This record gives sequence, C-alpha cells and structure tokens, in this order.
Amino acid sequence: MNHRPETIYVTMDESQAKNYLRVFSEQHQKHWGMELITKSKGNEYSKLRHAIGLTAGYNRNRGYSFYEKSLTGCSDRTNEITQDLIIRGWSKISDNIFTSLSSSGLKEVQEYQKSVFNEDARYSTIEFTFANLLKTILNKDLMQAIRIYLHTTKPFCYQPVVLNSTPNIHDKLIEQRKKSDMAFSFHRDIDNIKWVKIFINLNTTIGGNHEYYSGSHYSNSRQIESTFSERRENSIFHDEFSPLTIYESHLWTGRMGAEPISKLFHKDNYESFPTSEGYCWIEDTYGLHRGNPPTSANRKLMAFEIGQFAIRM
Repeated sequence: MNHRPETIYVTMDESQAKNYLRVFSEQHQKHWGMELITKSKGNEYSKLRHAIGLTAGYNRNRGYSFYEKSLTGCSDRTNEITQDLIIRGWSKISDNIFTSLSSSGLKEVQEYQKSVFNEDARYSTIEFTFANLLKTILNKDLMQAIRIYLHTTKPFCYQPVVLNSTPNIHDKLIEQRKKSDMAFSFHRDIDNIKWVKIFINLNTTIGGNHEYYSGSHYSNSRQIESTFSERRENSIFHDEFSPLTIYESHLWTGRMGAEPISKLFHKDNYESFPTSEGYCWIEDTYGLHRGNPPTSANRKLMAFEIGQFAIRM
C-alpha cells in the first residue's frame, strides 16, 4: 500500500476538531483574502481535512430556518436554488446553458473545443476566458443563492478546470487505484469550509454520468455509530471504504464503492445527471458523488468552484 509522503497525521478528538473549525472560520471572516492554505502547508491542510471529516462536516445542516431571514425579498429563482442546495445538495441550472449564450459567447466555447487538448490529461486548468459563459451562468439569482448558502457576501472563486474522462478506463488491465484516483468511486471533496461547484457538460457522450446521493452533503448525526478511536484507526489509504468508515472518505484517496453507499441511503436519494452537451448544475460536493467513464468519446466536463473563504488547495 503506497502512502503519500507529504501526509502529516493529526490527532485530535471531536471537540478539538470543532473548536479548530470554529477558530479557523473566525480568522477567515476577519481577514478575508489574506490567508490561503495550500498543500505546501501540509500541517494546516491535514488539520482542516481531518477536522471536517471527524465532525461529519460540523454544523453543515443548519436547517431551512437558518436561511429564512436572508431569503426574505429574494426572487423565486433564488429561493428555489437555495432550498435545493439546503435539502438535496444540488440544483439544476439549465438543460442546455449554451442556448442562452450570445453568438460571441457560443463562439468562445466552440473555439475552445477545437483547440489542442491533451486527450490523456485528467485535468486541464483554463483561464477565465469563458467570460460570456460564466456571466450567463452566474446571473444575479444564482449568485444571491450562492452567497446565502455559503453564508458570505464575498465568496472566493476558483479558477475553472476541465475534467477529461476517457473511454479506455474501462480496460480491465487498468488498475483499480487509477480508476479511484480519477474519481470513479464515491467520495467527498474537501476544498474549503463550505463550497459549491458548478458543472457544465462541454460535449455529449454515451455514458459518463455523474452520480450523487441527495442529502449526503450534511449530517449532524451518524448513520453508523463508531467511536473516535475506531474511525481514526481506519483512516488509512484504502481505495474502497466500508460503511464503518464513511466519515473518513475525505482522507486523501478515500473512496467507497457503490454497494456500501446504497445500503446507507435510500434509492430515491440517488441521482444520475445527463451527459448531454450544455447540461449545467450546481452541487455541494461534500455530498457523496462520483463520475463514470464514458463508453464513446472523451467526456469534457467544466467545473467551476466557489468557496466560502479564500482558501486555495
């Protein structure tokens, strides 16, 4: 089993973890934009990931009443998106966002799709060149919903990336670890104290659906009773996690297979998103999710992340 050499183990109990997150949040609220955490600051990075995992996200489920005052006077669309995020953890933005683009905006996307792209690369970081596309997506209603859900007036916008999934990942010779590292097993993201991601299908493929369990983005209670020592003991670099260790799924390559997850969440909570070009949605990716490899052409999915604080991971 290969361990990542830069990993720093952090021992803390749940009360210490909650206190760490509280202080961390207070510091970033006072010094917005001044403090960035990166993987190079391994100790702080590891602390943050451990703290969020050991507390099951800590106070993520504040309930609808927490947001009611902020939603007063908002548009129906803002209310709809915010409620979707609170209850389900995701909300559809458009069946085809490209139909709302101006001719110049559509040309931007078409020119990008024609450009040279490393077909073997999993990630491709892009500049903010999709100005028209982002402006169309991040309209007033959506931005207000994001501010309310993240509980901040100044959310931090990350640089967009394009996720590339190849059909050849179906090859049985490709090791399970690589498939897991390409996010094809269920997992949680830990990118901030709280965040959302906007996804846009840049092309249409057969297969390659993104999957999500609605309601898995929060929990103030454990579906599985387990002591701190038991969870810490199981916090190792398995690619597949059993239900016992569901709250350690944030740790580095922590992934879970479909079977144990299906035992924890009702089938009605399962969502499979379309792979059609232009389909666009917003999602709290602390919720359990995974991608799937396409069976036809390479799948290109644009991901645009917005976080509660200025934390760059």
